[in-house]
Amino acid sequence: MGELRQKFNEDMQLHGLAPSTRESYTGVLLQASRHFWRSPADITKEQWRDYFLFIVKEQNASPSKVTQLLCALKFLYRFTLEKELPALDVVKPKKRKRLPKVLAAQDIKDIIKYVRNETYSIALTLIYACGLRLNECLDLRIMDTDFDRTTVHVIGKGNKDRYISIPRKIIHLLKRQTKGRRPQDILFRNKNNRKIHESAIQRAFKMSLLESGIGKPATIHTLRHSYATHLLEAGVSLPVIQKNLGHSSIKTTMIYLHVARTNLANSADCINRLL
Repeated sequence: MGELRQKFNEDMQLHGLAPSTRESYTGVLLQASRHFWRSPADITKEQWRDYFLFIVKEQNASPSKVTQLLCALKFLYRFTLEKELPALDVVKPKKRKRLPKVLAAQDIKDIIKYVRNETYSIALTLIYACGLRLNECLDLRIMDTDFDRTTVHVIGKGNKDRYISIPRKIIHLLKRQTKGRRPQDILFRNKNNRKIHESAIQRAFKMSLLESGIGKPATIHTLRHSYATHLLEAGVSLPVIQKNLGHSSIKTTMIYLHVARTNLANSADCINRLL
């Protein structure tokens, strides 16, 4: 892709796309480029249609993967190539709606207990305690924390910022990360004093999950789902949870109504009274 790839990445940066999104968009377009051995800008409408059929039928691509490629194409044509995208309305992947996986509070404690790296352990604790996305946590700087007000300033999707309360129980852990350092420094850094790479902490979480023996599927994002569900079960209102999570629409937050134990228990109690 050469120069096109560089301009594409610069355009994504200018539009505030997250590093993970930029990496994903670039990756799916590179795969298409290698499939045809030509630049994405030179791939015809018919070839794009054939390629979508290929990844769906031959590679059994998930709806999210198809959507990712479609979004990358739309951005490429609109902002980088500055021309109209070939009509690909036929591509309408149906995404299966999955309920979020949720861990019990004790399960989360057990997993974090097995994380050997103290910095990773504190970062994972903060992710659960504040319902953060992984990239939001790793992007934090020391000046984003206010221990007197017990808040953390987070820059979320679309560069939207929000303030979240930090539980007082973990303030002392965060202070370990800030002692003797400058306000502009990254809060969580690796042994080379650089920002922690997402894959490194993900590997640590996966290893700790296995060692904990809880026997449940989970990722770091499960901590965020668990945070929202536990708040809902504790009686916190949906609008407050929506604000804390940084959701643009409350409809996104409402999915936790389907997994909250209180709602499930209430339904069971109603049937029990009828039996």
